[in-house]
Amino acid sequence: MLDDDDRVLLINGHPATHARATGQETIFACVQMVDPQVLARIPPDRFITTTADVYPTLLEHQEAVYGYRYTGYWIDIGAPERYLQAHWDLLDGVLGDQWTQRLPRGSRVVLRPDDARLAAPGVTLIPPVVLGPGVELAPDVHLGPYAVLGARCQLASGAVVRASILCTGGTQ
Repeated sequence: MLDDDDRVLLINGHPATHARATGQETIFACVQMVDPQVLARIPPDRFITTTADVYPTLLEHQEAVYGYRYTGYWIDIGAPERYLQAHWDLLDGVLGDQWTQRLPRGSRVVLRPDDARLAAPGVTLIPPVVLGPGVELAPDVHLGPYAVLGARCQLASGAVVRASILCTGGTQ
């Protein structure tokens, strides 16, 4: 929980002395900038977590811990369905189209039916589809919607890939 100045009041309900604090509830997205003096307090050879051990102790001693309120797109990709959702959000334009410029050289992006001409003869593409560099598609391959193929993926004739992500070098 953060106050109006972005100072952390509570982390996972700790410290208990501030359990009735009021402020904006937020999530902890695991990006941390920590003063080396704080790190020096951690005993060597001991497993700790900052959210359960370090930050609550700092708060109990009324030391300053601050958060940052990120207001842009964020999704936890720690589960397969959310990992897929993050890709589908990109393909649906939720984050604009700037991401296409960050793809490896030689990648092909098919976001609209007009873009399907990027396919090899005999290949059916149903947008949105992303093809990494060096992807090899045999005739009679059907891709999409929502197919992402990493670099050097190879698909044999008759392969059907939809709502899937194939990592670099995958074959089917």
